[in-house]
Amino acid sequence: MNSSNIQFKAQQRGFNLVEVMVTITVLAILVTLAAPSYTTFIADQQIKATSKEIVRNIQYARSEAVSRNAVITMGRTPGSANKAWEGGWQIYVDATPTGNSAFAAATDTMLRTVVRQAEGVTLSADNNANNWVSFRRDGRLLETAGINNVVFAVCDGRGTDSGRAITINSIGRAQITDNPASCNP
Repeated sequence: MNSSNIQFKAQQRGFNLVEVMVTITVLAILVTLAAPSYTTFIADQQIKATSKEIVRNIQYARSEAVSRNAVITMGRTPGSANKAWEGGWQIYVDATPTGNSAFAAATDTMLRTVVRQAEGVTLSADNNANNWVSFRRDGRLLETAGINNVVFAVCDGRGTDSGRAITINSIGRAQITDNPASCNP
C-alpha cells in the first residue's frame, strides 16, 4: 500500500455561513407569516375563555339557587359602567324575595366574587341584566314579567364577527352562540 495514495479527509462538522443565513431567512419568513395568525388565535381564546367563565358562573348561581332553595343573584361589580360586566361580578344569596337587588352585607350572603376579565375583552349585558341576574329557588330566571331571555355579548376590538353571545332563557339555561347581533345588546 502506497502511503501517497491515501488521502485523509477531515470530516466536516457544523454548518457553514451560507447555510446558517438561508436557515435564518426561511425562519424569519415563517415567523412573519405566522405572527398575525397567532395574534388572532390569542384574541379568539380570550373571547372563548371569557364566554366560558360567565357561563360557568351562571350555572353555579343557578345550581346554588336550587340547592339552597333560595334566590341567588349575580350582580356586576359595583362601580362598573352601565351594562358593563367585564370588571367582574358577585354571586350572592339575595335576601330580597324578588331578587335583582344590590348586595347588602347585612342581609345577603356572598358566595363568589369574580374579578376583571381579559384585557381588551368587553362583556356587556342587555337592559334585562343591566345590573344583575337573579335565579328563583327552582333555577328559573327571576326577571321582570314578560322577559324571556337575558343576553350577554363578549367582544373585542374586532366587533361582532369574532364575538360571542350568551343567552339565558326563562328556565335559566345559558347557551353560547357565535357572532352576536351587537357588542352592546
